[in-house]
Amino acid sequence: MITCPVTNCDADELLDDTDLEDHLFREHDEEELAATVVRLAKAVDSAHANTECQRCGNYGATPGDHPLCVTCEKEISG
Repeated sequence: MITCPVTNCDADELLDDTDLEDHLFREHDEEELAATVVRLAKAVDSAHANTECQRCGNYGATPGDHPLCVTCEKEISG
C-alpha cells in the first residue's frame, strides 16, 4: 500500500502509483502539492548537493525559495 505524502492526509486505499497520482490530482490543490514537494526535497541529501547557493553560487545549498549553503546561512544569521 502507498500512503499520501501530503501532511495530515488520511488516504489509506492507495494500492499503487497510479492510485496515488489520481488521488493527488483530485484531492489536493497546487499549494499543498508544492509545499509537499519542497518538504520532501529538503529531506533528500542529494538535493543539497545539486542545489546552487543563491548568494555565493557554490553547490550544497538547502533547497527552497532562497537556497543558501551552510556558510552563507551562518553569515546571514550571525
